[in-house]
Amino acid sequence: MRPLFQVTGLFLLAAATQIFGLACNESVVPDRALQGELREKTGKWAGSLMPADLAGIRELSLPQVGIQSLEGLQHCASLEELTLTVPELQNTCGVPVGVNNQINNLAVLAQLRALRTLKIEGNPIQDLSPLAGLTRLEILAVDRCRVQDITPLQALTALRYLGLSRNHILDISPLVENGGLGPGDAIDLSANPLDPKAEAVGKLRARGVALVVENCSTAPPQNV
Repeated sequence: MRPLFQVTGLFLLAAATQIFGLACNESVVPDRALQGELREKTGKWAGSLMPADLAGIRELSLPQVGIQSLEGLQHCASLEELTLTVPELQNTCGVPVGVNNQINNLAVLAQLRALRTLKIEGNPIQDLSPLAGLTRLEILAVDRCRVQDITPLQALTALRYLGLSRNHILDISPLVENGGLGPGDAIDLSANPLDPKAEAVGKLRARGVALVVENCSTAPPQNV
């Protein structure tokens, strides 16, 4: 058995190595594009970005910066408004303008319980389940993605606007189960492969929800 002073010394050395390594070589935001935007937002241009640096951020607008991973964003505990939209802007040759985000995993957003506005249009997103607990969301725009299942939106009763156009949605019954949707609320479901005369559409309209179902059909969904 090692003497107590040796054990204590080894423990302290390991802890110091871990802390020193994190401070010098690591950041809680590994995606370089996202890290650059957060450095500009916080004004911290040197050293590693740490959770305390991000905790006070309340709004982020990050379109067309080439983000692929949102890892680290969970430390923005005060974040209320987040925009990660991929615009449809093109030059005269039809080539997209700027470097588009390519976000397909929203898992880290599950911890951002203060979010009230989330705009993630145009990203290759399929799974909305990380949003199921974001019950303060009032504005959610997930247009031009690859979403089929909107069950996670059933509990988001604070929603006032919901953008779901140009996805692969067949069943909107989870929106009927959302008891918070009513007069004054608006949902864009245009260009989805759903029946615009479906019973769920009638039920939502009967509750006073402004529903857009233009260019919908029962044709099989196509890849975006």
